[in-house]
Amino acid sequence: MLAHKSKGWIESDPKAFTAWFQGYVNENGQEIRRMVKYLKAWKDYKNIDIKGMAITILVCNNFSVTEKRDDLSLLDTVTNIIDSLEDSFHCYKPVTPTDEDLFADVSETSKNEILKGLNNLKKKLDAAINEKSNEKDATDILQKVFGERFPTGEDADKDIAESTAGPIKLGNEDKHFA
Repeated sequence: MLAHKSKGWIESDPKAFTAWFQGYVNENGQEIRRMVKYLKAWKDYKNIDIKGMAITILVCNNFSVTEKRDDLSLLDTVTNIIDSLEDSFHCYKPVTPTDEDLFADVSETSKNEILKGLNNLKKKLDAAINEKSNEKDATDILQKVFGERFPTGEDADKDIAESTAGPIKLGNEDKHFA
């Protein structure tokens, strides 16, 4: 049982939530864990009023793998989250209590701020992905939404799209952000 501000004692199972998330990671690979980390880093840096658990659920429910590239996967996942929230601004827990909407007590102002923040993140991700000539320029764009803990790219003019790394990546097997 967990103490709740307005509902008193409610049923809760954090171990079940952890197992649920681990199941998604096992099924989809570590990329989904990185997507959650990126969005939590964005939330912290931009001071977005959304619970970490809600981010985890939204990512799992809207995850999109794109060519094994974190940058494109994150853009597609954020786009899916925006579409989902614009359709119905809810986030139900996948474990007990399954009828709990984590956005039930969120004000209209906060909902609008969350959507505004996600749309801004989407625009910045798109701009960074489309920066084709300078990796540092792309990472400068991303540092505006993730902060200084996002790594700075190489400051050299080159055709990023034709390099073996492709356009700016948020993470790979060797080095991860967050």
